[in-house]
Amino acid sequence: MIYFFAVMTSCSQCKQSSDVLRILKCVLCFKPVCEKCAIGRYAQKFCSQDCAKSFFLDENGEFGTES
Repeated sequence: MIYFFAVMTSCSQCKQSSDVLRILKCVLCFKPVCEKCAIGRYAQKFCSQDCAKSFFLDENGEFGTES
């Protein structure tokens, strides 16, 4: 799901404003990120590699396993 900001905001990575680029929300930390800077993984958009890696990790930093 892609979220849009209705107010003027800027990308948390490159600092470009929403009047220039479409601004999305990172699905993990909800920071604003533009389409150019967004990291696409697992059919989602993230603000950084750290958020993309953390998306499926549990609190111990390991991939969760369902029992």
